[in-house]
Amino acid sequence: MAAGVGTAVFIGLGAAVAAADDGADGSRAASNSTQTDAGPAKKRAERPSTRNDRSDDSSSQNDSASTESESESEPDDRDVELDDRGTDGTVDEPDTDTDTDTDAAEPDTDEAVVDEPADHDVVPVVDVNATQPSPVADETPPAAGQQLWTLLGAARREVDNDIAAHPSADVVTAEVSDAAPAESITYTAEPTFFDQVVVFSLRVMRGISRFTGVDVNGLLAKALESARPPWFVKHGLDVRSTEYQVSDGNTWQVWEFQPPNPTGKTVIAVHGGGFVVQPLVTHWSDYAAMARTTGATVVVPMYPLATTEAGSATRVVPAMAQFISHHIAARGAEDVSVYADSAGTILAMSAVRELVLSGRPVPASMVLLSPAPDASLSNPAIRDIDDPVIDVDNLDFYTDGSHWADGFEPTDPMVSPLFIEDAVLAGFPPTTIYIGTLEIGLPDTLLLHEKWNAAGGTASLVVGTGQIHDWALGGSINSQASKVRPEIYRQLGLNGVADGPATITTAPPSFGDQLIIGTLRTLRWFSTVTGIKLFTPIVGAATSADPPPETTTGLIVTERSYNGWPVWELASPQPSGEYVVALHGGGFESEANIIHWSDYASMSRDTGATVLVPIYPLAPPKSTGTASTLVPPMADYLSMLIAEHGVDNVSLYGDSAGGSYAMLAVQEMLRRCRSDVQCVVSESQPSRMVLVSPALHLTLSGPEVDAIDDPILPSRPAGEGPQFNGEWDMDDPRVNPISSADLTGLPPTTVYIGTLEKLYPGALAFRDKLLAQDPDADFTVIIGDGQMHGWALGGIYINSQAPVWRSTVYRQLGLLPEENPARITRVQVV
Repeated sequence: MAAGVGTAVFIGLGAAVAAADDGADGSRAASNSTQTDAGPAKKRAERPSTRNDRSDDSSSQNDSASTESESESEPDDRDVELDDRGTDGTVDEPDTDTDTDTDAAEPDTDEAVVDEPADHDVVPVVDVNATQPSPVADETPPAAGQQLWTLLGAARREVDNDIAAHPSADVVTAEVSDAAPAESITYTAEPTFFDQVVVFSLRVMRGISRFTGVDVNGLLAKALESARPPWFVKHGLDVRSTEYQVSDGNTWQVWEFQPPNPTGKTVIAVHGGGFVVQPLVTHWSDYAAMARTTGATVVVPMYPLATTEAGSATRVVPAMAQFISHHIAARGAEDVSVYADSAGTILAMSAVRELVLSGRPVPASMVLLSPAPDASLSNPAIRDIDDPVIDVDNLDFYTDGSHWADGFEPTDPMVSPLFIEDAVLAGFPPTTIYIGTLEIGLPDTLLLHEKWNAAGGTASLVVGTGQIHDWALGGSINSQASKVRPEIYRQLGLNGVADGPATITTAPPSFGDQLIIGTLRTLRWFSTVTGIKLFTPIVGAATSADPPPETTTGLIVTERSYNGWPVWELASPQPSGEYVVALHGGGFESEANIIHWSDYASMSRDTGATVLVPIYPLAPPKSTGTASTLVPPMADYLSMLIAEHGVDNVSLYGDSAGGSYAMLAVQEMLRRCRSDVQCVVSESQPSRMVLVSPALHLTLSGPEVDAIDDPILPSRPAGEGPQFNGEWDMDDPRVNPISSADLTGLPPTTVYIGTLEKLYPGALAFRDKLLAQDPDADFTVIIGDGQMHGWALGGIYINSQAPVWRSTVYRQLGLLPEENPARITRVQVV
């Protein structure tokens, strides 16, 4: 708690509890008014001792355009190898002739790609006879064979060697490349020591199961299953139970995870469990995290289990197809995706097959974890895999009493996706499959992947090296699950944001939030009564004009120069091509602090964006930074970046005073553009803007402001504090953002503000004035219920809501690549 209190005071407008400290580090030399392009990079070997040392060198620097990253030319929708080295590992299949550059590449089949609404009526005629794989030989499999695949996605059992062998799928290791084609196979990094310990432990458990004749994994699954999401996964979400009527007398319970920041996207999550187990705690945790992180609504249909006849494939598959179609009709195919694991992947693929066969629109995309594509398990390569989770010789837990495959042969495409017709696969949505090298489903998944792409569909495969069943499920205990999470969200099309206008309120403050706020208020009172400035030494030590090395681990840190100002560049070793200009807060009287630098570094590490941090002059009396000397050069700097990198790749991020600065710079760019008849507004300003606790109404006063007991920002008499306005009046539109007569024309903008901030009424006043002028403005306000100044900053989290909203901030800045939109296909093959 002490650490949280200590850091909380540094995120203020600079007028926080220690703002009166005249000895705080922040004195600067006057800035050069001549505007120059950013000079060549100086790779930092050690931190410069003083700013004067840097300014002496900056005048001799040349333009840096030649040293900037060229990564913006790389495709956004690539499949990357997710390993500790950060390199891409791609394995191309030699038997596939298709050369597809993106996940949405059109299949080479007789199909029409239509950008029509999801309710387009088509009734196709599909000839399935000539497109199926060779069926298993006439010998009838063992009686339990039809139910083997009802395990946790990849059931194993002993099969006769007389069953016809599968064709082999050769995999040839290729050189590492930056962009994997859509049909490629990508391998993760090697397993860590901890991964191997987990695998060893599971094999010990398997040995115990064999010795006792009791499936320990199955018993654990039953112990962890739950027909409803546990209370502890619901934090920050609206979790509700609804019903879906399949037919008269047949109703499914449906759980919906609705986020506070909805994007309009819907994910239908089809849980695994061998058709005999309800979702596990890990499933519920995964679904909740997906909704919370991406803003998508996650819908979990509780389909009947195969322990009763109501859970047979004959009944469940058409019902699931109907359920998916219902959501597509209600929300649009481009906004609906399917996410399934283990046995759920079989149900998902079979349901989508029903949609294609009946001519109904399919979801935008699918992500499938750990499938078992062939119910017969007749591939001899299965016996070469030492699966620590699924024991081929101990399946009774899953097969006894299961009705799933009643009436079907193991090679029927209804229960074995490997035998889905080629013409149907060509109509499937772009799909990514995750499987581990220690899963018995791997050999048949390789065959399915090869067949899928050869048929003209779009399927990519990510293989977890040394990983086990369901390794890619969110929250799984292994080294790679967290690494593939962002890719899974991208592949599901969840990296977009909803258009404004919108006003959203977060969940109430936690007990920890209230404890920190109460402590800050107590310390503020103590300082007022005693005159002892408790935080003065801490504030002085925590602010820095240079990025502290401990915050920038793993990044390429470069010092550049613009207008005589240092500009710190924090870049990922694998840059995405996105550039974020970050304007730090501090009330124009304090440098960036440890939370700022941690926030900027985390942003670069998490997204691959290059974060540019201008160290602008502070305001008088500390230095020469005023609205007239800061705002025009910043507008010039943003224009230079847009010209160099493209408007879509430049966004603006500011907090506190830096948020005010960012808004003023954009308003200056708008004024310039409107005076030029050839200027296009949308092409002359950053593509997006996110402001955390900005001061958008500098002169607002009155009871509504006085009533807020702000634990961070002090109340100052008029005329005191930094003189940012310089020679201009405080209500001049070049100083006070709300004073502009015309607030319209802003880029998509999001403001994060807390109800315990004195700046809160001003932010709402700005919103109200803007929406009165343009009711359709793309302007979103996120209100932190019971949160204080700077609550939405990242890096070092000091409240319960900052980590919840961090990924939303990244999406609102356009830093997470989006998947290609859905295709609505019509397959008509005679």
